[in-house]
Amino acid sequence: MIQSPNDDQLVVFLGTNGINWISEDCGANIKALNSGKRILEFLYHPTQRNWAMAASWTSCAEFVDEPCRIYKELYYTKDLGENWTYMTNYVFDFEWGQSTIAHSEGVDIPDERIFVTRDATSKTHQAFSKRMNWSLAVDLYYSDDFYDSATMALEQGNTIIKTPQYMFISCAHGDQTRVKIYSSTYRSGFKNLKAVRLPQEAAATTTFTLMDTSEKQVFLFLENKGLSTPFGSVYISDESGRAFALSLDNVIKGTAVDFERVTSLDGTFIANKYSPNMMTQMMKNGGARHGSMDDWADNELEWDEADIIAEEARKAAHTRMGGRGGMNSKQRETED
Repeated sequence: MIQSPNDDQLVVFLGTNGINWISEDCGANIKALNSGKRILEFLYHPTQRNWAMAASWTSCAEFVDEPCRIYKELYYTKDLGENWTYMTNYVFDFEWGQSTIAHSEGVDIPDERIFVTRDATSKTHQAFSKRMNWSLAVDLYYSDDFYDSATMALEQGNTIIKTPQYMFISCAHGDQTRVKIYSSTYRSGFKNLKAVRLPQEAAATTTFTLMDTSEKQVFLFLENKGLSTPFGSVYISDESGRAFALSLDNVIKGTAVDFERVTSLDGTFIANKYSPNMMTQMMKNGGARHGSMDDWADNELEWDEADIIAEEARKAAHTRMGGRGGMNSKQRETED
């Protein structure tokens, strides 16, 4: 189920075998999502209620007089799926270029702007984008007219991670195993992409996860410990999202990165890290201070109310982390 960012009652149900439904009253009444294609990905527009993009894969039945080619196509609608218009093909990732923050602050971004990563040269079956197999043939493009025309924004840009404030692009390294990371902000309409500045030890990352942007800073989890370990490092940025410094090392990643924001305490985050003597650490004040709660217990008499609440939150979050099977809603993987 996918809920609209513009209308809480508007939901889309993506089912199996191309059977999809839409409701404008929280499911009280539903109707088929008209597409004529097997929709596998659906993305609402950030500010236009009735606009959406959707991706669908071709099938061999569509190729009657020519060899079968399987690839991902991209469509858009302006009327909640009553009518769809084809945009482009061999697509790997896509995002709307508009932003709720840009819209509210009067930053001029066309509602029609989209970002797409695609292989513009392929004429055969589309290669699937897989972790540890980044493609040098895929590039990032943007368009302000639903792909009637398009401009290359970044060569070898494979995947797009976007929030209202920031956009991050993973670019294939020459070895097709590591990635280079580029970022931009809503102030430039997300077009001013530049390489992020990371410490030397982060250069070997094979993928990254955007953890949190709520404090006007970015927490990134990088898998930079080698392919055989379940650990990585969390880095924190400046407000521009360009310069990063190490915040916490040896953070554990299972099905999701063990990193959570404490919603009742601004600037407080909880993470699990590997250490011979301690496992759970808390980062306070945006990562400026971190240490185990066992370390802090020595100074328990100096704890204030916020410290006590944070300790209780840590216990609750640790229990919830251990039992969850899904991904933190704040975490977005770069891999397909």
